[in-house]
Amino acid sequence: MNLQMKVIYKIDKIFLLINSAIIIFSTLIFFFIFENPIILFFGLFIELFYLVIALRDKFRRIKAIKRKFPEKWREILSKNLNFYRAIDGERKSRFENDVKIFLSSYRIERIEGKEVDEKKKIIIAGAVASMLNGRPEWEPPFKDSIVIYPANTIDKEFNMNKGNITGMAPKNGPMIITEGGLEYSFFSKKDSYNVIYHEIAHFFDWEDGEAGGIPMTRILPSKIERWRRIIHREWIRVRRKPYLRSYAGTNEAEFFAVATEYFFENPSLLKKNTPEVYELLKDFYNLDTVNILNSKR
Repeated sequence: MNLQMKVIYKIDKIFLLINSAIIIFSTLIFFFIFENPIILFFGLFIELFYLVIALRDKFRRIKAIKRKFPEKWREILSKNLNFYRAIDGERKSRFENDVKIFLSSYRIERIEGKEVDEKKKIIIAGAVASMLNGRPEWEPPFKDSIVIYPANTIDKEFNMNKGNITGMAPKNGPMIITEGGLEYSFFSKKDSYNVIYHEIAHFFDWEDGEAGGIPMTRILPSKIERWRRIIHREWIRVRRKPYLRSYAGTNEAEFFAVATEYFFENPSLLKKNTPEVYELLKDFYNLDTVNILNSKR
């Protein structure tokens, strides 16, 4: 069984083979036309240069996996992530490898250029690893960075400490979160709120180009209609009776994002109030968070 996000994916292997074959084939054609051995050396140089560029991130991941997982990181994760505390064995090994891979491949930065402290980086990476723990074949659905605003909230024009936004998931941009939103998500003992889970759910939703509460690119076509029917029905129901945080009633996209927060933060309440939505998310993330989180209580 795969123990973490893949170092190199099948589709990447296919592209590597195709592009390498094109370079080699082109080199041989030019060699036979011009009968100049320099062409072979030039083709070899191009192939090696291509492989170095194409495999650069893969080598970083291999190097990251080989590093020992720091005990300090385990302490941070145990203190702040219920999911990490509840797992063990192979699942925990996969989680820790995902944290190392994520930190080697994705940037976490503040807008004014200051370094993000290690604790915040580990907690963010841990939240991502939690969501992907049941799907080791998946990559995070957002761009290669997370941008932190040193404020409690921002508004739509990104003015700090104005408005009521703690996170954003721009369609073609990096994830944006505020420092206050991050602290409230993990360092406060409030249930059912987590800006990282919320925004990643939006990015899953955006992958098909539209945000409608249905992550179409990662579910089977045969399941889409059931998703649409249940999400729409429960969105209508939550507007009449807010059994989830009231923000879930904004639209179907926000319903999916808020339900994802509950799925990882307070899954028993989600399952009690809307078992069908819980089953959708259980299938989507390939995790039974009720059993996982209750196993160590």
